[in-house]
Amino acid sequence: DDLYGLCDENGALVVPCQYPYLEYCENGWYLVQAQNGRYGFIDKTGAVKVDLEFENAGKFSSGLAPVLVDGLWGFIGEEGELVIQPTYLFASAVTTNADPYVGGCTFWDGVGKVQDGDRWVLIDTGGSAVVDNTGINGFFACGNGLVAYQDAQSGLLGYMTTDGKIASMAIL
Repeated sequence: DDLYGLCDENGALVVPCQYPYLEYCENGWYLVQAQNGRYGFIDKTGAVKVDLEFENAGKFSSGLAPVLVDGLWGFIGEEGELVIQPTYLFASAVTTNADPYVGGCTFWDGVGKVQDGDRWVLIDTGGSAVVDNTGINGFFACGNGLVAYQDAQSGLLGYMTTDGKIASMAIL
């Protein structure tokens, strides 16, 4: 029925196949979607770690997970408490590895990419804007303290540090 569960290392079913969506998080938990469409987090035994109450959610990274509440994205900590209030149109995961299916996270090197109104902003894990520049059209790849960005005027790409300092001028 396209439902997911978890097996132990011997192949024995530990968590029954009851979730339409299940994905591993870096903290050892699993992001799951209940059959009623709500999202939350379980551990490898199936114990609920964060109630399945969110409209949508993303994986934990840097101790925070993006959650959709009343149509806006915010971030929770591992106790399930709202750490960054839901005020964003989108909280985007980025690839931190050459393989797009490995290493995706919302926060990397202390910053995360969110959509605030019609622009993309980098925020820190406390929710403060680190890079909020209308001259930037978007943020893309990341790693080693660098973020790829697109210049809004020219459409060219360049790299900046995670604190907003230009590391290389627009390329491509």
